[in-house]
Amino acid sequence: MAIDFSKILGVIFDMDGVLVDSEAVMANASVMGMADYKIYAKPEDFVPYFGTNEETYFGSVVRMHGGIYTKEIAEHIYDIYCDIAPSQIITFPKVPETLSELHKRGYKTAIASSSIKRKLDVNITSAKIDLSCLDAVVCGSDVKNRKPDPEIFLTAAAKLGLKPENCLVAEDAISGVKAAKAAGMYCFGVTTTFDKAFFKELGADLAGESITDILGFLP
Repeated sequence: MAIDFSKILGVIFDMDGVLVDSEAVMANASVMGMADYKIYAKPEDFVPYFGTNEETYFGSVVRMHGGIYTKEIAEHIYDIYCDIAPSQIITFPKVPETLSELHKRGYKTAIASSSIKRKLDVNITSAKIDLSCLDAVVCGSDVKNRKPDPEIFLTAAAKLGLKPENCLVAEDAISGVKAAKAAGMYCFGVTTTFDKAFFKELGADLAGESITDILGFLP
């Protein structure tokens, strides 16, 4: 898709890997929570399941250690996560400032994350993101289909009152880039996970080290 920056009226951000790094915190909370059910996992057990849904993320490791996965275990882990996340989450540089600047320039902004609502809320608070700079927030429970299905980004665009072709998505994951392009949106690949060449091959329109780079492209 040729880039016509004048068409971009809104920017939609994924959360993990784009605005914050919370994977280590989630793994630590999972280790602690599972131990209370006599399931003794290690943080590295969760690495293959980063970015997956909770049944895969928690359930795969529980079963790896001979346990039986239940929603009760997941809820207990989320309780722990919400307690420890504010002091352990790493917010990427100038995230609040970038969102504020986009808002000042007149762009509509949204966060669209597959996370459950309470995890997403904690992440937003921990990152010190000013809610007045967000026009919409979409979480995993707001949609039926997960990325690479485009539903979450189309839902965010609808909440912003924008057409897909007027939106730029910031993503760091393969499934997220595929979802953005399937939605008919521009995509900015954040190189926290993959390099620029990989994102170009994947189909992203732009790429940079952080979301602050977006400001250099948009008027």
